[in-house]
Amino acid sequence: MASKSFDIHDMHLQPMWFKLLLAVLIVVVILGAAYLYKYKEQLEELDMKKAEEENTLKPEYSEKAKKAAMLPVLEEELRQLEEAFAILVKKLPTDAEVPNLIQELNQAGSNNSLQMSSTRPLKTEQDGPVEILPYAISTSGSYDQFTSFAKDVGGLSRIIVLDALNVTTDNQGKIKLEARANTYKASKDYVGNKKPADAGNAAQ
Repeated sequence: MASKSFDIHDMHLQPMWFKLLLAVLIVVVILGAAYLYKYKEQLEELDMKKAEEENTLKPEYSEKAKKAAMLPVLEEELRQLEEAFAILVKKLPTDAEVPNLIQELNQAGSNNSLQMSSTRPLKTEQDGPVEILPYAISTSGSYDQFTSFAKDVGGLSRIIVLDALNVTTDNQGKIKLEARANTYKASKDYVGNKKPADAGNAAQ
């Protein structure tokens, strides 16, 4: 039996089930088109945001959470460093003590039978909260005397550091040592800017 061709003008003549099926198909087509032209782009953006959350935001949050958990430990370490620094500042000489330190340095050379030919002050250097007071020293003696001298300098009441060591030997086999002896003091700006509580702790 030959099938009849479908004519849209005869839609009202079609059975109800056919009309419902056609309506469902039309709705599916409309929704599919809406997805393709509108929601697909938004869903792709959503997928990108989810990927960013997994690959970037969560690792960053985890790292920051670890740092936050370590904050009390870091604060305690900082407090200990500040206390240690305050103790070191106490060992720095005052302006009135610097001349005595130079005398102690010369006395250490004399105690080890070294001939201190010169002790010359150099330009003061600024290193953060500390001023470096360098002195150029020149002395002669034996290696054993120099070793003992360096040990005695390390045991002085205030900090003196020997650096820029230059050891030479003359034609007679006499050893000469030229070096820089650094002592230190807290800069005036640092002392002036210290909080009263900090200054009290440093004075204890």
